[in-house]
Amino acid sequence: MPRGIRFSPPGVPVTDEVRWVLLRAFGPGNHAWEQGLDPELAVESARTLDLLPRVAARTSRELIGSELGAAGLAACNHARTAVVAQSLA
Repeated sequence: MPRGIRFSPPGVPVTDEVRWVLLRAFGPGNHAWEQGLDPELAVESARTLDLLPRVAARTSRELIGSELGAAGLAACNHARTAVVAQSLA
């Protein structure tokens, strides 16, 4: 009988930015984020978790732009374009 998995994942601080990424990647997409958010850290967190393309695909450009500003929107648009190009290749 297996004794279970002996894997201990490293501790990851769950910041507001990580919460935002998880909400945008897996949660309902139309709820506005109400807390303060560091747009650069949110984009970096999404990249680190490899979820930026998923966030870009599931979230409207308007919502991303209002929550992350122009630079965050540009990063999401780039991720979306890269995934589409990769799919076509």
